[in-house]
Amino acid sequence: NGLRYVLSGRQSEPIDILYSNIKHAFYQPCKNETMIVLHFHLRNGIIIGKKQHKDVQFYTEVGEVTYDLSKGRSNMEHEEIEMEQREKLLRAKLSKVFETFFKKVEDMAQLKGASLEFDIPFPQIGFDGVPYRSQCFLQPTTHCLINVIEWPSFVLTLSDVERVHFERVDFSLRNFDMVFIFKDYKRAPTVITSIPSKSLEPIKDWLNSCDIVY
Repeated sequence: NGLRYVLSGRQSEPIDILYSNIKHAFYQPCKNETMIVLHFHLRNGIIIGKKQHKDVQFYTEVGEVTYDLSKGRSNMEHEEIEMEQREKLLRAKLSKVFETFFKKVEDMAQLKGASLEFDIPFPQIGFDGVPYRSQCFLQPTTHCLINVIEWPSFVLTLSDVERVHFERVDFSLRNFDMVFIFKDYKRAPTVITSIPSKSLEPIKDWLNSCDIVY
């Protein structure tokens, strides 16, 4: 009826995620990122390490580039080419493994009578902003606006939004803010600040495509 994660080699409690408790599932490819991520946004929080969490993710780092500065420039360039080739192969291998896994999870959930589909972000219509305390790259998906690379993660369900309000929109300013007002008026609005002004028109186009009033 769900997923169980067990940390190999250690005595720890397994992490169980029921299909029925998954509100959104995301697959973050590693095309332009340093990691590849499977992220679950839950309806109800689960206890992990004595704390309740509504967002759970599993990821693998693609790798990082390091150089030995004691070597000559020609050797460094040769190593750089080899490392780029190895990283390209690693990215392709990890992508295949993760994509095969999440497709199997979707199939298994369907057999169990659950509706589960992994949402994949659209980086081409993403934009920079500050949903919490630091800037990150926010990416729309079919059903959400997310950032699952930085932590804490940010997941906003578009169907919960009634309208969007833009603040500090002025040609003399380099940034503006965006306020998401929810259909549930008891819920506090979500504010994303410091969005570059150049992103205003693309964001409007995206909101229009989602039939969200602004």
